[in-house]
Formats: sequence, structure tokens, C-alpha cells
Amino acid sequence: MLALTVLFGMGFLSNLTSPMYDAFVRWPISAALTAVFACLTIWMRSGAKKAEAEEARKKLEAMEAARKKEAEAEAARKAEEVRRAEEECARRDRFRHEKFAVAGVTFKNEDKTDRQQILREIALNAYGSCPVTLEEDEEKGEASAIRVMTEFGCVGHIRHNDKAKVRRFFDRPVNTIVLAVERFENEDGEKIYRADVVIGMDREDPDQQWYFDGLPESEM
Repeated sequence: MLALTVLFGMGFLSNLTSPMYDAFVRWPISAALTAVFACLTIWMRSGAKKAEAEEARKKLEAMEAARKKEAEAEAARKAEEVRRAEEECARRDRFRHEKFAVAGVTFKNEDKTDRQQILREIALNAYGSCPVTLEEDEEKGEASAIRVMTEFGCVGHIRHNDKAKVRRFFDRPVNTIVLAVERFENEDGEKIYRADVVIGMDREDPDQQWYFDGLPESEM
């Protein structure tokens, strides 16, 4: 580029100089002006290189800032995961839940109400959960069952093998007792609603400490 500028400048200025001067006069003038053009060219190229270097520096800074921002976001995400995990561990340590399956959910009640229809209403209109009470069915005598009652009616009873476990909570303070409903497909491929009674206990409530005192050491 510089060589082309020099040659062009010398030839161009040589032709523009007055014919009255011979070559010994014209060429020094051409050379001087060409040197000026060359300096201008070098200065312009230097400025262009500086601009390119500045642009490259800005790009590197932008990339570094983006990497730093991404690293900070990743660190914040991991810190949030740790915080949530710690909160979940603390919550599990404080709250304990026992779940008992409800039997007889496909039968009808004595008043002809359909238990499946009741469970369906709970699943669709109560977000799959509602308060529940447990009642002894004295009419069954020694084989009395524990009926599971909702505001919509009876939805079944506690299974025979779970009756003793559930009776531990009778006349005792509990944190929550709710009915959890879900729809599933049975062995015959029929889609029905099933339910569980979920009893929750709070370790920080002194009145519920009786439950935690009775837990096996492996579950403490």
C-alpha cells in the first residue's frame, strides 16, 4: 500500500509540475509531496489499526462481562438450590406425615350417595384435597370400622390393618388431617378415584411431641 502510494504520488506530481523545470527540479518536489502523502497514509493506517484494536478490546471486555454474568447467575442458581434443599430438609425434619389408604371407595352409602361421585367432586372442585373427620362405626360392633367423613359425605373407611395406627391419633392434637384424592387405573383397566387420609404432625408444637417421642430412632 505504501509503495503504491509513493509511486503514484511521484508520477502524479511529476506530470503536474511546470514544464519549465527540468527533471532535477521536478522530482525533488514530487518526492517531498509524496513523502507527505506517505505520512498521511501511515497516519491513517495507524489510526485504523488503533480503532481495530479498540474494537477488539471492547469485544473481549463484552465477552468477559458476559462470562462473568453467566458465572454469577450459575452461582446464584446453585445457592438457591442449596437454600431450597436446606429448607426442605428443615421442613421434613419439622413436619411428618402418615398416610392411610381409604377402603370401600367404589361402594355406595346407605343414603344411596355414590362415593366415587363424591371423590370426583373433591378431585375436580376442591383441588384433590379437603378436610376430613374420622368416626367410629359403632354399628359393626367388635369389628367396628373407622368411617372417613367429608363435608360431602362418607367416602369409605380405614383399612382393617391400619385401624390401630389411626386410633393413636384419636383425642390427640394433630397439625393437619386431610383427604387426598387422585384418579388411577385399576387392574381391570377401569379409571376410578382413590383416596388417602393424610395426618400431619408438627415437631415444634409441644402438644404433638408425643408422636415424635414414639418414633423409632431410625426415623427421628
